Amino acid sequence: AGQRKAEAFCHSSDRILIYIGLWAMGKCCRQGTIAILREFIMKGTKDQRMIMAYTNRSQWDRYECRYLAEQMLGGGEGEIDLELTAAYWRSFCLGLAEYRNYRKIWKEGDDGFPEKVFLYYFDTKDKAMEKVNFLHRLLEEMPAKEVKFQPCIFPWYSEKITVSGIWKQLCLLAHMLEDEELADEVLEHLGEIRKSANMGSRADYAELLLRNPTGKKQVDKLVSLLADKESDTRKKAAELLEGQVLEDVHYGLLEGYLRLKNGEIRRLALEFLKGQQPERIASSVERLIASEDRRMQKGGLDLALETVKEETAEPQLKEKLRQLVSRIEEPEENEKIL
Repeated sequence: AGQRKAEAFCHSSDRILIYIGLWAMGKCCRQGTIAILREFIMKGTKDQRMIMAYTNRSQWDRYECRYLAEQMLGGGEGEIDLELTAAYWRSFCLGLAEYRNYRKIWKEGDDGFPEKVFLYYFDTKDKAMEKVNFLHRLLEEMPAKEVKFQPCIFPWYSEKITVSGIWKQLCLLAHMLEDEELADEVLEHLGEIRKSANMGSRADYAELLLRNPTGKKQVDKLVSLLADKESDTRKKAAELLEGQVLEDVHYGLLEGYLRLKNGEIRRLALEFLKGQQPERIASSVERLIASEDRRMQKGGLDLALETVKEETAEPQLKEKLRQLVSRIEEPEENEKIL
């Protein structure tokens, strides 16, 4: 009798009764609950599907929770219901910490895990690509950087979707699928990613895709991130660039960063400019002090001073730098000290 009453509540038009019905079904009959949830996915009303999202988010089984959300939202080519998507968004998303932990176990070679990382999350690659396609469609339909529904489902509850969150999901999928085309797309939009409490910062996603840069395009991106707005991202880019072979175009960008006021960006740029061959350091100093931009002139002076202070610097280079610095006309007081 209790199960029949719970089923009747589940098919009510009142959201509170639907919620009570699902809660009661979960207590007395797991199989019956699964059958009702499948019914909601196939032909449920908007109210039933929204309440299913509210109950789904509290499941202990993260895989089952995400699977139901993907079943509800995935597939199809019609217009996306943003409110329904927001209701399921937290259940739908892959977790950064969870993925990192799985990657660690996978690398250690545990026999209980599949050969390909994505098979831990999806039955087939096609299923993973369905998620990628849905996220691309969602990006196209986002009317703003953030869409928030308050209230959502109940008067006391709210949910939101952000463009930043969508790109984070695409980044995780690009990495697990080893999809270079998708990874390049995410890197082009890395600036869209914002820091959040549960899903990490831009630096985390930069590290995920650029840990071992495989070509010039990725090294280009790391150099550009040295001037990123977020300090964590700049520091991570500097860490990942250690040991990479930089080209003239990269050093040209680094010289350009000395136009900026930000002290950390200037310091990082100088550190990498100091790593050039001696004749190239002299060329950098010459270009910088010849600039009409006072900050770049100051950067040239800083580069010359730090190089001269190096015990390993060759005497010929030190003398060349002193000659270049002497070309500055009407130096300001702080420049005279340098």
